[in-house]
Amino acid sequence: MGAFNTSFEFHRELESPLDFIRREWLPVIVFGGCFTALMFAVVLLIDQSFFYPRLQTDALLYYLKAKSLADAGTTAARVAINVPPFPYASMPGAMRAPLLWLFHNFDDQLRAIQVANIAITDAIALMAAYIVSWVVPRSRQWMAIGFVFGFMLLTPWWMANVFFALADTPYAAFSLASTIAAVRIITSPRPLDRPLQLLGFSALFVAAFLFRYTEPVVIVLAAALWKGRLSGRKLPATTILTITIVTAALIALLVFLNRDAIFGRYIAEPIALFARSDKQSMILNFFLLAVPEQVVPGFALGFSHSPIIDLYHAEFASNGMDVLWSVVGATLTAVVFIGAWNIRGRMLPEILMLVCVIPVLVVIMPSTSRYFMTYEPFFWIAFYEGARVVVSRIPGIVRQPVASHAGAFATVALLAGAAMGLRARERQEGSVHQRLAALGDLPGYVRGVSGTYRPLTQFLQTLPPARSILTGARGSLGRWKAISNLDYYSPDSGLVALAAHKDVYVVLDCGSVAYCARAPEFESWVKTTLCQFGEFDYQLVFEAKAEKSAARVYRLRPAA
Repeated sequence: MGAFNTSFEFHRELESPLDFIRREWLPVIVFGGCFTALMFAVVLLIDQSFFYPRLQTDALLYYLKAKSLADAGTTAARVAINVPPFPYASMPGAMRAPLLWLFHNFDDQLRAIQVANIAITDAIALMAAYIVSWVVPRSRQWMAIGFVFGFMLLTPWWMANVFFALADTPYAAFSLASTIAAVRIITSPRPLDRPLQLLGFSALFVAAFLFRYTEPVVIVLAAALWKGRLSGRKLPATTILTITIVTAALIALLVFLNRDAIFGRYIAEPIALFARSDKQSMILNFFLLAVPEQVVPGFALGFSHSPIIDLYHAEFASNGMDVLWSVVGATLTAVVFIGAWNIRGRMLPEILMLVCVIPVLVVIMPSTSRYFMTYEPFFWIAFYEGARVVVSRIPGIVRQPVASHAGAFATVALLAGAAMGLRARERQEGSVHQRLAALGDLPGYVRGVSGTYRPLTQFLQTLPPARSILTGARGSLGRWKAISNLDYYSPDSGLVALAAHKDVYVVLDCGSVAYCARAPEFESWVKTTLCQFGEFDYQLVFEAKAEKSAARVYRLRPAA
């Protein structure tokens, strides 16, 4: 019996997701309830201004997409009035736009987004636990549920997706749902006679594609399962042709409808990164960081500094401890690969899906670890199976079914993540990672940031929107457009004329130890940048400062 047919038979014997949840309802309530309660406590008890300095890059751009759709009925959002709309996927913003219609205050909007994100993350955890249950004995599957929720709690990127409007969790939710739907449909007695289920899969596929354009790899899994179902038999040529045409037409239509984002950014960016990146760095990043981060939460915290130096280079051997930690990462990756090879007869479709998506994600080196989040259940399964194989071959180990120790492996992973969080506390404050765990007095830090950004917000909200224009560093353009509805102007040769008849303000703020440590240097750099377009006088009109946060606002006028 071939691997494709063996995989199909394995998937055909799996219980349904609903049966899994009904059987494991108690651990779902206990672990899921604790996770949800903790997230709700953070959302409801922490002043939302604490999150303001972290509203940047993807989180900011997706929010601006939502704001543009809610305010103007279009997703053609801009970070400044003098620049064109940015080419970004619109669905992550459009999904949150209804919440912006319901609530008009920014804090209420952000809190509503966070509550919705908690529900999405809960759904992902349940689907991930269901997938992991495919290889874990029933008596230990409650531990798999606890592992998933614990892993998410310890992983910075999962937490970031709870607190901001990002694309990772919605994509993971729809992609995992479409994967499970494909498995359930293809292994059913008469898959082509299930129009409602096929329509549901198509809807999930389309939704996932609108969040991230790697979703077509699910078709690889579906095709592999279908090949196993046929078991040497052939479909009629007309059926094959119809399926191929319908699938190709659907993908082509989706690409056409999203052509601005796909061709404006999501194709050009990986090509540019591949051309300019150090190829050795990409490979090392995959083996020593990206894969280990999928099995040990916060694995990057074990390095003395972030291994990703910039968009194109990584450094894993800056000192002896980093070399040793890289060896640990390589070992974890080796265990994952051993496990993947060991389960190829049961989960070949999932392995092929990963093989297709990995080359695309490896190129985007700074985000490879984050983009793998969707596929973590398959990495967990591979690691678990690999650990079984390795442990069973260690001399002196009692040869009992290692599968019964899934809870031990889950505990080791959680303890490793907690240990690295504790190690982060020992480092000098303001490390590259900007970790909350490294801040020592976390409540004091939260109060300090809130005590800086709440007054800053109140000051900016006193400025008349019709006359006031903000400017500043390129990376922060648009932040206070989202929070206080004040437009930005990207510095160019028209800045002098604008400052002559408008109230132009330069906003300089920092809400993390690393950025605040470089605040004077950053302020000097911003002023030097503005001087390229003319001579200006700077009048300090607002200032607030705490131990680990600071904000200044200057009124900008043409020099006399």
